[in-house]
Amino acid sequence: LSNMPGVDPVDRWLARLEHARSMSITGPHGMTADDLAAIARQAAAFFSEAGHDNGLAQATFLLGWLEQRAGNPVSAVDSGRRSLEYAQRGGALREQFSAAFLISRSLIGGPAPVPDCIEEIESLLGQQAEPHPIVMGMLARAYAMTGDYKAARQLLDRARQLIVERIRVRRLLAFIAWDSAEVETLAGDAAAAVSAYRVALTRFRSGNEAEYVGETSSRLALVLAAAGQLEEARALADEAQAVTP
Repeated sequence: LSNMPGVDPVDRWLARLEHARSMSITGPHGMTADDLAAIARQAAAFFSEAGHDNGLAQATFLLGWLEQRAGNPVSAVDSGRRSLEYAQRGGALREQFSAAFLISRSLIGGPAPVPDCIEEIESLLGQQAEPHPIVMGMLARAYAMTGDYKAARQLLDRARQLIVERIRVRRLLAFIAWDSAEVETLAGDAAAAVSAYRVALTRFRSGNEAEYVGETSSRLALVLAAAGQLEEARALADEAQAVTP
């Protein structure tokens, strides 16, 4: 669509952004992070001039996603907040969920104190007509960071139930398994963590989601190495290094 003649410029840029967004998750396929960021910036300039809030939300989300992947969680949170503002103004529900995930993920991985992370993520959930299970999963991680493993597990159970009974997008279960693995790692239950990581990793591999495969395989490698299972840990670490965009 982005290269077809006669396509409306708005639709063309939306298609280019969607493709770049997919490439940022599944792997570079000849495109670097700088290439993807350049597309996002060009799209943001176009949509800003066009007054197209939903396009701005998508472009700003992609920039934020690349920032968090590059190890700049503070910048990523800022981009996520701006993306959320654009998405709310334009009424783009998917982009509101995406921005909330970017914000919560970047908060958890950043320098903000855990109580501040919890407060903002709870606020994000409160802004949604129906809480998004992926954001619930990030909140569960934050609860676990405070030692409240019971609350974290209960929240993950609710998120899992919401996916199965209401949303019915089974891909999302991989993220809840990943969140569960992080919670159980913090709780000191290595066996439960390994089991959950394996569930998440299997799903991400089947979807060719290179970024998430790299993250979960490396995290699983750390848990296995701590348990003395060094051979599998090395293989997983090698996989993470090979596939991570």
